[in-house]
Amino acid sequence: MNNINYIYIIPLIATLLVAIYIFITAKNTTHNKKSKYLNIILVISILSSALLVNFYYDKEFEKQSTMLREILNTNLNLNLKTDLDSLDVNKLESLKSNSHTLIDSIYLQNIELEKLKKEIENLEKIIGEKEELKNDINKKIKINNFEIGEIKSYNQKLDERILYKRKGYMSSGQSSNFIFECPKDYESDILELKLKFIDESLVDKIEYITISFSEKTGERNYVSISNEVFKPQKDVNAFKVKNHFKNNKGKKIDLEVGYTLKSEANKEYPEFERIVCKNY
Repeated sequence: MNNINYIYIIPLIATLLVAIYIFITAKNTTHNKKSKYLNIILVISILSSALLVNFYYDKEFEKQSTMLREILNTNLNLNLKTDLDSLDVNKLESLKSNSHTLIDSIYLQNIELEKLKKEIENLEKIIGEKEELKNDINKKIKINNFEIGEIKSYNQKLDERILYKRKGYMSSGQSSNFIFECPKDYESDILELKLKFIDESLVDKIEYITISFSEKTGERNYVSISNEVFKPQKDVNAFKVKNHFKNNKGKKIDLEVGYTLKSEANKEYPEFERIVCKNY
């Protein structure tokens, strides 16, 4: 039974019983008859008011519940795993480039959820406990916080036209300045790559990180397949890129992951610290 029933109905029933007793036992005078009927009318009026109050708060809860369900059914996250497994690269990069706006939207949704939770807690004083809904709110906030962390963990993608100013690059071979494991997955649509700089003070000196695929067509000849540019970040640098090893089993494919320093970025042939991975 809802709290509203205990608050209003029990004392009203007691009052009604007293009124009925007065009605039965009172002397049969005109004045007493009026008092008896007034008592009955008063009790009925209070009882009706209590029921109306109960109806009002039930409606308020229904409204809050509907708003909550709409929020819970609103998908603000990038659905990174789902979207990437059925990759539309252009759509994906558009979503990733809007990640800051997305994070703001998730933060706002959490604020709205906290507000609804508070309103439901206030209604609970009248209509009784609603633990299931509050648990749903807490679960959604937790999921949203996880999504924010996941979005933030991936490096921001930069415009690949940054690379247009260079005619080539110079490299001394495999870099030892960062830790990177070459992927062994040649079949999935997506590669999830991670690198970590051994000396993180280096990050502030880096202009960009590049992830490139190319096909080796001769002893010194390569054909570019893709170039993606990312902003460096401290701690783990994480990327999701299209897997160009897939469907190229009969070709010699190179994956280059590396960085260019700010001091080199405007040169036609900048120094490029890299690690190269191959499918041959």
